[in-house]
Amino acid sequence: MKATKWIVGAGAVIGIASTFLDWMSVELTGGGASTSVPTGGMDHGGVVFITLLCLPLIAAAVGALKRFGRGMATLALVGGLLATLMSMAKYADISEAAALLAEHGLGTASVAGGYWLLFVGAAITAVGAIVGLIKPEPKLDAAPTAAPAYGVR
Repeated sequence: MKATKWIVGAGAVIGIASTFLDWMSVELTGGGASTSVPTGGMDHGGVVFITLLCLPLIAAAVGALKRFGRGMATLALVGGLLATLMSMAKYADISEAAALLAEHGLGTASVAGGYWLLFVGAAITAVGAIVGLIKPEPKLDAAPTAAPAYGVR
């Protein structure tokens, strides 16, 4: 049993869990008072990321029960790569929002730890799926083949 399916599953669980954490920390200033407003992953399309990261989680679960072959690795790779690419686009959105807040003098914004967990979890999932594609688990034989007898031609 290879550890690839466990790596894919762990990355997916980390990514899914990160959607319930804060992705962006906003500090609003105005009128001499400042207010800190955390914004969570569910406010920024967390449902889409949960859906995408369920693909590798399902692949890892099936791989744990049967075999993590190329088909399951492909399913995990699709979900992991899409989640990784979309998290990079989300980083650009957060950076743009921070620039707009600073430009108008309304406050500051920064990326919070939950976003980084999402990115790391999705990247771990994608890398584990690539390893699963390169070196899949061997197929299970129904009956092992016997070695030919010595001296028999």
